[in-house]
Amino acid sequence: MIFAAIDWAEQDHCLVVLDPQGNTLERCRFEHSHNGFSELDLILAEHVESPQDVYMAIELTENILLDWLLDKGYRLFGINPLSAERARERYTPAGLKDDERDAWSLAEFLRTSHQHLRPMQPEGEKTVSLRAWVRLREDLMQERTIQVQRLRSHLVIWNPHLLRAIKDLNAQWALALLEKTPTADQFAKLTNRRIQQFAKGRRMRLVTRDRVLAQATLHTPTLQPERNEVHAVEIRHRVHEIRHLNDQIKEIDKTLKELIKNHPDANIFSSLPVTGPVTTATFLAGFGEDRDHWAGHEEVAARWGAAPVTMQSGKHKTVKRRMACDTTIHQAWIWFSFNTTRKKGCWARADYQEKRKNGIPHYTALRAIAQRWIKITYRLWEDRTEYDEEFHQARRRERQQPRPIR
Repeated sequence: MIFAAIDWAEQDHCLVVLDPQGNTLERCRFEHSHNGFSELDLILAEHVESPQDVYMAIELTENILLDWLLDKGYRLFGINPLSAERARERYTPAGLKDDERDAWSLAEFLRTSHQHLRPMQPEGEKTVSLRAWVRLREDLMQERTIQVQRLRSHLVIWNPHLLRAIKDLNAQWALALLEKTPTADQFAKLTNRRIQQFAKGRRMRLVTRDRVLAQATLHTPTLQPERNEVHAVEIRHRVHEIRHLNDQIKEIDKTLKELIKNHPDANIFSSLPVTGPVTTATFLAGFGEDRDHWAGHEEVAARWGAAPVTMQSGKHKTVKRRMACDTTIHQAWIWFSFNTTRKKGCWARADYQEKRKNGIPHYTALRAIAQRWIKITYRLWEDRTEYDEEFHQARRRERQQPRPIR
């Protein structure tokens, strides 16, 4: 048995190998390529006969190196970056930092604490695919938000009347109007007849048409019309980017529907009060297929940022939200919990209202409900059973009844 650690980087990675007594066996670098990975395999093979005898520590991330190590069969331990930083501070209190020192501190941390850690396991093909598509969708959603906010900022400065006429900059008719009248002077030329012609085939209510006409009438000519060409180029560029991102997100949604259609656990998450292909896919990707992956619902809630963090020292005690979490799945649970609080007949609705009456802030109440939902869903996922609202309500009433005195 040997203990190894990798401090990874873009071009090359630093490897440190220790024996069970803490003696350094190897200190070297290998490049970030398949040739470099093969070189790593040869270096480790000089000290052990099987990859199962190699305990490997690496900062938790998703990259080709991590996949390669899991595929080779090494006992891989993903270390949280914050834990890796704390491990380095144990041995270098002066704050010294370099690649070899980081790799050595990780290897030493693994050597002395591996009995308290759980090795990573390769994910199933369906989980890997779902997780990749969900991550990509979240990235595109954030990119679309950036483009919409930049478009809004431009309109606030140069065309406030058009911005007041459009409530949702991501609406199809709004994007078409922006493309047709990208400058303030072009927007001011809109008449009732032109607006009626523009509205044909588009979902524009009468009140929306009147609002657009009213704002167009209020506009005054631009004092510096030489800027109009630049404004038109920028507006059309933003509109094009937003439309392209919308199309990409729609295609990803179709892909997610196909991926969850034949998933063995899809019926579990589809039975929840609020369902949808994106929500179902996110939960499937988060839980995975391996029932032995999680130690319990407490670990799941902590990993996804729903469990609170208690800070206590002497008489001082505070409780705050957990920031070190998977933000994509955390946000999915918050939105799911919010939607369940709006659904009639769901326990979360009454629970949320009671928390709010007791003075608990909105997001704190949602995180508490999300933690409860994670506990429920984890039990459903573990037992492979579907959610039953009536059964859950009955169990809640049963637990609220006072226990008989013996």
